[in-house]
Amino acid sequence: MGLSFAAGIVLATVSALTMPQAACEEMLLYLKDFFQAIGESGADSGALLKTALFGHAKNFVFLFLCSVMVIGAPFIVVFSGFCGFVQTFTVVFLFRLYGVRTLLFFCAGMLPHYLLSGPCYVLLFALCLQFSLGLFKEKQSIRKRVVSLLCKLGILFAIAVLSSLLQAYIEPLFIGLISGLYT
Repeated sequence: MGLSFAAGIVLATVSALTMPQAACEEMLLYLKDFFQAIGESGADSGALLKTALFGHAKNFVFLFLCSVMVIGAPFIVVFSGFCGFVQTFTVVFLFRLYGVRTLLFFCAGMLPHYLLSGPCYVLLFALCLQFSLGLFKEKQSIRKRVVSLLCKLGILFAIAVLSSLLQAYIEPLFIGLISGLYT
């Protein structure tokens, strides 16, 4: 699983660094509009929270369903790689456009929720993969194991909710404070 996540990181880095210049310039226009809008009127925190929670819920349900299937383990590994790609592409692409200023944006607008969601998803991937691979190895009743897994996933989802709250209500404030550097 770690190797899949690392492969996603490498692929994202190569993709972001080799993206055609015309595509980068077009994205830069969208980003300038984004930073200008955030700086002037802020963000719709309710909509951000709803989007973040829905994204986490979809991920958790997908990974749970994969974990209770014998053939689910490869999907968990591939999804881990996809997450590594998405997380890294954003940062590398912004670094390509904004250089060192990306560090400030990352610290203000991404790091707070990543500090919670990163470890949360690592544990989520590990738990789901372990459950899927151990479906036929464990002697304990499947019902007890599923209940135990659901309890652990519930705790991790609570952490994901906290991450979403940071993403929706705290990070937009920080981004608003620094948005002038990116317009």
